[in-house]
Amino acid sequence: MKILLYICYVSCPQAFEDAEFHQMEEEVNKEAQRDDIFKSLGDIKKRLLSEQSDLEQLRHINRVSIGASAKEIQVLEKRRQELIKEFQRVRKIFH
Repeated sequence: MKILLYICYVSCPQAFEDAEFHQMEEEVNKEAQRDDIFKSLGDIKKRLLSEQSDLEQLRHINRVSIGASAKEIQVLEKRRQELIKEFQRVRKIFH
């Protein structure tokens, strides 16, 4: 293989150098593309972590709200029962 490369280089050095330069350009372009992809992946990961954090905060707020609503329902139900008893008491007085 080395002999073939040497013959190619000796017979047409400009073409060999052009091919070698083209190959180096391709490698540089691939490296730049790889760097861009890794940067994009890093950006996506940051956004994903941010979205996960926001989602967890919303879940926490939702749990707190549900807890507060449940307590409010208990208070209102207790008050309703008290009003029913009061209504029944007043009703007995007037009947």
